[in-house]
Amino acid sequence: MWGCVLIFVPPSPWAMIYNKRESNYQNTKKSEIENSVTTKRSFLLGMGGFLAVTGSQWCGYPGAGPLACIISAFVAGTGWRKRSSEHKRNNSVISADGVDGDGEEIEDEELPVVQVFEHAWTCLQPVLFAFIGTDLKFELLKRGDMIFLGLLVLAFGLMIRLIVTTCSVIGTGFSRKEVLFVNIAWLPKATVQAALAPVALDIARNLGTAEDIECATRLVTIAVISILLTAPVGAFGIQLFGPRLLPRSN
Repeated sequence: MWGCVLIFVPPSPWAMIYNKRESNYQNTKKSEIENSVTTKRSFLLGMGGFLAVTGSQWCGYPGAGPLACIISAFVAGTGWRKRSSEHKRNNSVISADGVDGDGEEIEDEELPVVQVFEHAWTCLQPVLFAFIGTDLKFELLKRGDMIFLGLLVLAFGLMIRLIVTTCSVIGTGFSRKEVLFVNIAWLPKATVQAALAPVALDIARNLGTAEDIECATRLVTIAVISILLTAPVGAFGIQLFGPRLLPRSN
């Protein structure tokens, strides 16, 4: 529901621009209107996600909040993109290549909001990994069985991931080298593990027994092992095999 509201509130930048032109507001700058709309959309989307997460925890459904964030962002972005495409097709002052009458290229409406959250994620990502580090018990890493179990779970997960990745690109026209590179690029496992593992530990501390807390702590340890192994290997593989497997564009 919140994502549907954000499609129309605040109005699209092009809608505000053309309305102001019709109202003889000729001196209004297009960039100022776009920046204002981007700020409002980013604030409303972020605040809606924050309220969804905190409200779901207060209501006793902690898993509903993150799901609401994903759905609202997807619905809003899809709606912005669709409205922008319809405007490009229907407005007579915009040519087929997406350039308006003033010679300025019109970009998809969701891109500025995406850039805002990309910058926010750049700042918040170190905090996320710092939090998972505080829950790590190094004494568990000294146990050989824990490391072996972590490697076994990681190997099984990567095997399933490679199979699913290969199946997902079937029929896309990719060459074998490109399919191989997609599998290499999808090897790193970091963000999801860093976000979900502490959640399981937090739920165990609030609702579980001592045995549940111990199992959740092991889960965090395995998540850290997967991050430490796959993140650098994936980054190295992308840099090494990217120029060799991907065709060069002119």
